[in-house]
Amino acid sequence: MFHLEWRDVAISDLANGWLKADSRLRADITSAIHEVERRLLRAPDRAGESRIPGTRVLILNPLVVTFHVNVRTNIVLISAVRVNRRGRNQSE
Repeated sequence: MFHLEWRDVAISDLANGWLKADSRLRADITSAIHEVERRLLRAPDRAGESRIPGTRVLILNPLVVTFHVNVRTNIVLISAVRVNRRGRNQSE
């Protein structure tokens, strides 16, 4: 099993997205972050898509998560989180 570490900027971006969200989007964010953590703890080297060497991106609406996997230390570093609001009706 892997261990998750979060960069401060990723935590800050997630918190800002949460604060700007309505209650429905907050529920979606909560659900998505639980699933992201589940996937990254079990098999991060197979989660999402590979980018530049050592970097992966997992898109699980409404989140886009950038992370790095160190298989020698079993550490996953979450370096960025973006809340995707596209496709949502802002009046809901």
